[in-house]
Amino acid sequence: SIRIGHKGDFNFNKEDDFSIEFWIEAHTSSLTEVNDQVQLIGKSYTQTVATSTTSGSSEFTDVSEAEKFPFNIILKKESTDTNNTLTVRFQKSDGNFISNVKTTILTSSMNHIACVVTSSAMKIYKNSILQQTYNNPLAVGSTQNNANIYIGNKGGISNYFSGSLSQIKIYDKALTDTE
Repeated sequence: SIRIGHKGDFNFNKEDDFSIEFWIEAHTSSLTEVNDQVQLIGKSYTQTVATSTTSGSSEFTDVSEAEKFPFNIILKKESTDTNNTLTVRFQKSDGNFISNVKTTILTSSMNHIACVVTSSAMKIYKNSILQQTYNNPLAVGSTQNNANIYIGNKGGISNYFSGSLSQIKIYDKALTDTE
């Protein structure tokens, strides 16, 4: 997994347009039971804080962040998935409400995923084809947090993604259907 320390540039406000795109090849080895899940890319759940030691120096510790987040992309084994499919869910939360869109992917094959947020919709594309739209993302309140960005894990030492992620790009604009 990869950890990128908290950066306010990724605290997309509820009015901000943004997009995340990546290539994924997932293996089913870590997601065998219904509702098993791993975080693919997210700014949620875990932040790093400085704590003082008895000698007066600082140590850095990962702690749980509040349940609000500007983006989280998870891979999940859902009850509707077959032996060779898994579900990709793109989510954002204000701590009370989670808005999300999803698509299924074939395991052990490369899939291109694009997650797009505009002021009027959340969208998820698979291999350049729109899969699902949620038309009221502004129903969610503030999603800003102090969490790190994690790729392949949500922080900690378990639930790692098994497979390949590549060409991960985060944009501060909404990609068009053509893009």
